[in-house]
Amino acid sequence: MGSDKMILYLHGLNSAGSSGKAAVFRSRLEPVDVLSPTYPAHRPALAVRYLSGVLERLLPLQEPLLLVGSSMGGFYGQHLARHFPVDHLVMINPVLRPWDLLLDYRIAASIYAGIGGVELFEGGSHTFEHMDEALEIVTAIHERLR
Repeated sequence: MGSDKMILYLHGLNSAGSSGKAAVFRSRLEPVDVLSPTYPAHRPALAVRYLSGVLERLLPLQEPLLLVGSSMGGFYGQHLARHFPVDHLVMINPVLRPWDLLLDYRIAASIYAGIGGVELFEGGSHTFEHMDEALEIVTAIHERLR
């Protein structure tokens, strides 16, 4: 691992730690270590157990830790951030009510207003066409944590 602090990227449903978004994070944020594990996103109990184990191994080694979750990874990220001392959580198109499997950005804006910064991007789809803007935000937060 490099001298910069780590970013833990959590993928969404039907994705993996080797996904295109994870690859973009790794290449664009170099030399920052971006860990993007593949976990069973469709199986909540197993996903939480697996990701909890990842955090239990990382937290003694890396401080501060920036957690980035995309889609279902955002849902798991907010759960983990409530149970582990994560320094900052960034959610990209977070699934907030996975039992519905639909995302209404207004739900995210209302739930997290006053708790943290909420960045809304006009247009696009759940695939998320605003990666450049999101990377600028993640980079700025990462720089503040160093």
